[in-house]
Amino acid sequence: MDRVRKSVTLPVGGASAAPPSPPCDSPLPPTYPRVAVIGGGNLGVTSAAYAAAKGADVSLYIRDSVTGKAKLAALAAAGNVLPLVPPDAEKRDVKLTLVTPDMAAAVAGRHLVFVTTPANAHAAVATAMAPALEPRMIIILHPGQTFGAFSFVKALRDAGADPEVLATVSIGELGTSIFTTRSSVTNAQYTALKDFMFFSCFPATNTAEVFELLSKMFPATRLKVLEDALAMSFHPIAAGPHTEITLSHLSDMARGQDYQYYVEGVDKLNVHLITKFDEDRCNIAKAWGYDPVNVETCLRKMYASDYTAAGLDPATLSLQDLFNKNSAYKGFGAPKDLSTRYFTEEMPCGVLPLLELAAKVGYTAHHIEAVEAQVSSLYADGPFAQDFRETARSLTKLGLGELSRDELQQYAKTGRLPECHPRS
Repeated sequence: MDRVRKSVTLPVGGASAAPPSPPCDSPLPPTYPRVAVIGGGNLGVTSAAYAAAKGADVSLYIRDSVTGKAKLAALAAAGNVLPLVPPDAEKRDVKLTLVTPDMAAAVAGRHLVFVTTPANAHAAVATAMAPALEPRMIIILHPGQTFGAFSFVKALRDAGADPEVLATVSIGELGTSIFTTRSSVTNAQYTALKDFMFFSCFPATNTAEVFELLSKMFPATRLKVLEDALAMSFHPIAAGPHTEITLSHLSDMARGQDYQYYVEGVDKLNVHLITKFDEDRCNIAKAWGYDPVNVETCLRKMYASDYTAAGLDPATLSLQDLFNKNSAYKGFGAPKDLSTRYFTEEMPCGVLPLLELAAKVGYTAHHIEAVEAQVSSLYADGPFAQDFRETARSLTKLGLGELSRDELQQYAKTGRLPECHPRS
């Protein structure tokens, strides 16, 4: 993945300073690249509207599914005009340049592409995108989950992407969704734009250029630059909370009982379980030589301004309070059945890949193993039956299983496999 890049100096500590002005009111420079957003869910619609509000030329790809058709029709009827509702700000109408179910049309001539679909749909997105890949394209997985960049590059390659073009592409990753969103068919609303976010780039040698573009798009968010895409594999923090909260409320799911997922669904018991899961995640990262940030610290940093606006001191809040007293989480309902992405995305793209990383360095993640066993048993049979091990991301499936730790870290940094590797 070699190419010549202009030199950009990263801020000290790898984090961008957050200016006081509202992010939508700080327009992008006229030279900012054209943007494509892939995904018509809450995050995709909000991301597209936000970028357009900042002055970007934006296309939005929405899959031609049953729900996708409804959104495509609604936006077409509105002339591709979409109301954006930021937190504590007036609604504003923004116009998207293009809304389409055609992937090639969506990404044509667009240098910066945000992929906002669930992580377990990334392979399908990459397969559709591969024939339309363009030189020097920057693809942002928003977010990527464990092995996100490695998985996306493998899917592009398997789908027949031009090797010479692929060698010029950068894959950036965000640790989780930068927005906390509320969207409908014709409305984009976010209740928070996170104050802090992990960021990595594959190959890591291209980090500076991608960082510069994201800093201009999200000036109010401090981007913490991780060493490489492998480091990012340990930093998606949602797998623990999502699996533990949902497991704790299976009886509510069975009864059809609704509750506010984070505000009411997090109690002392599942806070303990979330902490145990997170301890395993952090210990796996340390065994690989990385310095992870625990979930409690992440929440304090990501939502610091929201807590402060509510008259709360983030430093004094317990982990339970960080969930229960987060105004951005109000109104998030509970999953209705086992189709929830809190299992179907987190298991193959978070839980099982973490267990593989643990095994590779000889660490036994007892708590995460127990979670994996519980969730897998729920899907052993019935209408939602599936084997997550068959669909899970893994180093072996990615053709990286034989690499040593040092070789894998070198691949993350340079994008080049060892000379002895069959694909090098």
